[in-house]
Amino acid sequence: MERLLNNGYIPTDAAESAINWMDERRFLKQCGRLVAPRGSGKSRLCEEYEDRDFDRVIRVKAPTGCSSKQVHRLILKAMNHAAKIRRRDDPRAMVVESVMPFEIEVILIDNAQNLAVEAFSDLKDLYDEKKVTIIFSGTPDLDVSLEQVGLLESFPYSYPLGSLSEADFKKVLDTIEAKALNLPFESKLSEGEKFELLTTCTGSLIGRLMKLLPTAILYSVQKVSEQEADQTESQPMYKLDSISLEALRKIAVGYGVKVPFGKSSSK
Repeated sequence: MERLLNNGYIPTDAAESAINWMDERRFLKQCGRLVAPRGSGKSRLCEEYEDRDFDRVIRVKAPTGCSSKQVHRLILKAMNHAAKIRRRDDPRAMVVESVMPFEIEVILIDNAQNLAVEAFSDLKDLYDEKKVTIIFSGTPDLDVSLEQVGLLESFPYSYPLGSLSEADFKKVLDTIEAKALNLPFESKLSEGEKFELLTTCTGSLIGRLMKLLPTAILYSVQKVSEQEADQTESQPMYKLDSISLEALRKIAVGYGVKVPFGKSSSK
């Protein structure tokens, strides 16, 4: 389950539509912005796009306060460039010279809201010179930063990600149930009150769901009764049959969701 939650890709309609949008920018040699709130799954989406064409698409993740030199170093590293760049060397010219020989068509900058002003400017210059598609992925703060430095029109195409549709959210839950949980009994997360609680707690954002599920699993673990346990065991035994409704109700209270009286556990 942990492998799927951390590395798995679930092809929802929203995700595939975003990937098609990135393909359009690539085909037309245009730059753009993938803008979404935290927890919407945009980083995993960028990973998936890179995985589909690893040789021509590179993805870097901008750390906080990422300078122009720093992001260009990351780009060289993502290219698997053999050149050794000393700390004092400027990698920007090498990136410009390497894009065409390495046949790079798309550069994805994840967490792009962390880029410094000069990084935006230098990446714009890279596009102007080599016409390599540059796609920024970030929170709405990305648009604010680009607007402040007068570069929003240089990256004019935007694709907004957000909450999943009801159908997509149910598809995600059913996929997790079938391919990740593999529990003795179906949890039926996409039905009834369980679905309502998960929708309310996560806002139908896939990233938030992936963070919530491990807690739901923990809260669903039950101690085996003495009648069920093997009397030869000296340590307490536990079991996990399914993700319980009580576990989700308990989590919902922590998210500020009002659970009807009598439905929430006392602790």
